[in-house]
Amino acid sequence: VAIARDHEVGVDAESAAREPNEAALSALALAPAEVAALAGCADRRQRLLRLWVAKEALAKAAGRGLALPLRGVVLLGEEPRIAALPVACGDPAGWSLHTARHGAHWLGLAAPVRGMRFALREVTPAEVAAGA
Repeated sequence: VAIARDHEVGVDAESAAREPNEAALSALALAPAEVAALAGCADRRQRLLRLWVAKEALAKAAGRGLALPLRGVVLLGEEPRIAALPVACGDPAGWSLHTARHGAHWLGLAAPVRGMRFALREVTPAEVAAGA
């Protein structure tokens, strides 16, 4: 769950144990620069999962989901940074993106707001029941 005041926010989570179909994800979601960056990675599967959660979070924050042309979302670097976005999403510098490994999952958080800080907090079932 992601919560924000005054801004849209997108979140995605994937199991770090997932075995993604790299060919299918590449065809659907990866820009040529991302495919090239993955080519020499020793931790290729984990990098691919990290890119995927980041792109899903961005697509959700943009309100487009998988209708967003994900190959037009270009993320570069170890901690993915937004290098390019489809025109409908505006200037990449106006977005915040965070990815993190949390336990057995990769998490992606995005918001169309520059400089937004993200804080991860684990909530127990008792806190959920109490309305925390």
